[in-house]
Amino acid sequence: MGVKIEHNDLGKSRLIEMSEETQNNNANNVASNPSRHIVTKGDEPIGAIDAGVGSSDVGISLSDDTYNKKISSELMHTIQRLNFTAARLDDYRVLSRFHILGWLVTLVCCPIIFLTLCFYMPDEWKLKAVTIVMGTSNSWEAGNTILSKTDLKAYKQSMTANRISDDNKIVLKKCFGSADALDGPVKCEIIINPKTD
Repeated sequence: MGVKIEHNDLGKSRLIEMSEETQNNNANNVASNPSRHIVTKGDEPIGAIDAGVGSSDVGISLSDDTYNKKISSELMHTIQRLNFTAARLDDYRVLSRFHILGWLVTLVCCPIIFLTLCFYMPDEWKLKAVTIVMGTSNSWEAGNTILSKTDLKAYKQSMTANRISDDNKIVLKKCFGSADALDGPVKCEIIINPKTD
């Protein structure tokens, strides 16, 4: 029994035991026509491959030495192309690592720089930024929206105080004036209207 290496489509190889008769048939076929190789599956021949002889070479007889040189040069060319491709793939692998590192640095540094700039920006800019982000027309509405999302009880108290203040503007103004003049507490009568919402 002999051993033959078979290559499949996935690039993997496996060893196959071949009978001596199959080996002798393959050797005779190659000896009679060195440009053809018999392809077998197990012990069964399934076809032949022309090795290095094109249609333009049909009328030219090749000696073993010329045939071997031609195959050698083709193999060397293929090896050089494979080496070049491997070097390019290695370069791309290194470059892709740098690209990934660059994206990571960008994704980490940009928010840090943005937050640092926000910390040092003037208060008017901060209020304007909050108004834009919250999608409101002024900073009072933006603050109320934030308060309603974070502390509902405080938001309701703020809305109640705002409603009482709006309903009693004139009375409260007089009471504040009296308290400042007397430099002490004063009693004021205010009106509480029912909630309309």
